Amino acid sequence: MTVRLRYEQVPARALSLLGSLSKFAAEEAEEEEDGEEEKKAAGVIDKERVRILQERRCDSKGRGAVYDTVLGICCHFCRQKKLCGEEGCKRCGEGDLNQPCIGKTDCSSCHSSYGILCRGCLKVRYGEDMDEVRKNKNWMCPHCIEEKGIKQFWICNSSICLKKRKLSPTGIAIYDAREQGYESVAHLLMDKLKCRAF
Repeated sequence: MTVRLRYEQVPARALSLLGSLSKFAAEEAEEEEDGEEEKKAAGVIDKERVRILQERRCDSKGRGAVYDTVLGICCHFCRQKKLCGEEGCKRCGEGDLNQPCIGKTDCSSCHSSYGILCRGCLKVRYGEDMDEVRKNKNWMCPHCIEEKGIKQFWICNSSICLKKRKLSPTGIAIYDAREQGYESVAHLLMDKLKCRAF
């Protein structure tokens, strides 16, 4: 039996098993270290950029005020990639791309872009509070609630999803909803859909 080593045919017996294994292990360890350093470098944004963003980042717990295409995570409803104003958010505060944004929701069921909502949209469009959603590890997005039939007539009311259902987008409907005594736009739509069904 022969082994090909750097374009040379060498009898297998001639290789020192311990020496060749340690040589390959050392090469692999070197490659792994380089790969880990690259991952760390790719996962953290330039410190100067983070400092500049922090100066502009707002302290409110609304939608945020600083739009950033790299660090920002797109809200399914407003489709804005803004940095959150949450204290302790490692993604928006420190520029760590490997960390989740704590100012956006994450559906426990689908973990998709449908389940990402900012604090403002979550409250106005669905009547839910971000602090309660964060505490609830089993929180599900409107798509999953509709798919699983948990709440009848509960649908996602983003313009994209309403158009898919051949419904016209609601626009800024929170004022109408509150004027009529509803907690959110979703509750208003739910009532309208119930009336159509019966």
